Amino acid sequence: MGIAQVGAQANLNYLAGNVVTIRQATAPTWVPGLCWVPSVIVGSLAANVPCTWNSSAWVADTGARYLALLSADPGEATTIAALTEITTPGYARQLVTFANATAADPSIIQNTAPIVFGPMTADMAVAAGWAALVTVVSGVTGLCLYTWPLTPPERVAISQTVDVATGFCQIQE
Repeated sequence: MGIAQVGAQANLNYLAGNVVTIRQATAPTWVPGLCWVPSVIVGSLAANVPCTWNSSAWVADTGARYLALLSADPGEATTIAALTEITTPGYARQLVTFANATAADPSIIQNTAPIVFGPMTADMAVAAGWAALVTVVSGVTGLCLYTWPLTPPERVAISQTVDVATGFCQIQE
């Protein structure tokens, strides 16, 4: 028996940044998938701004999700700090947008537009063999939500791009 359709849609909408949140005055104990809206100012967090857990603290969440390219198998990584991300000059994480989860069993989300990394300003020293859905545009404080293998791995030269097709970032529950 799998997860119920409504539960699957809720999980996929969270991964895609299409999340419904809870509202209360104090920070709740974190559990995977929980989003909190403080009803009052709490430390540096403004009232009525959605927050998510970033692996060490509650932070404001814009709902944006980003795709990162990885040079090593991410295994069971749940934080960005645990990933081996591409570091080639010209590379940067890219915003990814998803359609709402389908009302089906299994429920599916996928990226709605192509994603372009680069152009690189140097030759890639190592190939990108994986892509990861992450919660922040840069830095290592954030969550890794999902990963996909890139088949075949991509290794481009200076002035070239790594292109990810519409529909590549597909998740189903």
